[in-house]
Amino acid sequence: GIDVGMARYVRNAGGLLLFGPVTDYGRDSYDSSYTHPKVKGGSEMYTTNGYGNSHYFAAGIIARQMNTNALGVPDGMYYEGSFRAGRVHTNFASDNFLVHNNPTHADYSASTPCFAGHVRVGWAGNIGGTSKLDAYAMYSRNRVNGFTTRLSTGEEYKFSAVNSGRIRIGARLSRDYNIHTFYSGLAYIQEFSGATHGEYMGRPTGRSSLRGTSGMLELGWRVKQSATSDTMFDVYANGWVGHQKGVTFTAKFRRDF
Repeated sequence: GIDVGMARYVRNAGGLLLFGPVTDYGRDSYDSSYTHPKVKGGSEMYTTNGYGNSHYFAAGIIARQMNTNALGVPDGMYYEGSFRAGRVHTNFASDNFLVHNNPTHADYSASTPCFAGHVRVGWAGNIGGTSKLDAYAMYSRNRVNGFTTRLSTGEEYKFSAVNSGRIRIGARLSRDYNIHTFYSGLAYIQEFSGATHGEYMGRPTGRSSLRGTSGMLELGWRVKQSATSDTMFDVYANGWVGHQKGVTFTAKFRRDF
């Protein structure tokens, strides 16, 4: 995925306000398999294999209000929120889809609106020397609208909307070494929903859900061209355990004007 944004700092009575537009683009691919009775009501089972990809584009706004210390540097409580809207495009194909009990190639392509937003409350500040702590709690909400599509073989499928709501509670500890900053963090994530299902000729398919608890470990490195540089490069990795498993790698480039 790619995130691109611009932000402006404005000093106000509460400290420092950061706000600006953001855009997101993401793409993924998948393989799937679904085992079901070969004939309705029969005992012989059959596995339909499929593959496809999806991509989305969204745009919105993000804002953060931060308390500052006597020097005007962000320090203490902060409050953050965002909202984005866009569209998801997805396609699917199967080379052994059963039509009149015969394996046949079938595919579809569809698109639907998507929405996302979050609120976050935290405390960020210096805890001694060049060490900083950021402790936070965040709630995020995402929705992908349902849609109806028709396979190339003529069958109509209906897919439900996907609503995801999750809480994330965590902390990040960082330490500066001249132009380098190293940081690590831990977080607890609870997904409350994320259920989805489909319908074919009035018959529902199996339900799947993102609901569950996960833990995250974060390790990262940030570097500037110089101690006073407005340009920085950031790279980090997140490891997941629990309901969500795996490792993600992210790289960011930032320039202040």
